[in-house]
Amino acid sequence: MNNPDRTAALDEDTLSNATHDEIMSALFASMVMQQSQMAFMLLGRTPHPETGEVVRDLEGAKMFIDQLEMIEAKTRGNLDRNEEALLKQSLGALRMAFVE
Repeated sequence: MNNPDRTAALDEDTLSNATHDEIMSALFASMVMQQSQMAFMLLGRTPHPETGEVVRDLEGAKMFIDQLEMIEAKTRGNLDRNEEALLKQSLGALRMAFVE
């Protein structure tokens, strides 16, 4: 689902001069976004990137939401403001979409 060429370019171009903390923050944001995108796809909110089909699997979506909630609980107090905001915003949007 991810384009390996794009990921490699991101790593080389964007992160080549970054500090360890900046790299970890970028990887954290990428992971949160990937988990969120998978949940939205399984909620039928976005089409499958390869097939274009709309998929609806509430149990699968809940698993991704639960994983993000676990990450929120396990990282509490260890995230910077941007990371915390991204995680809270993603979870808020996913919870609303799940309820709908």
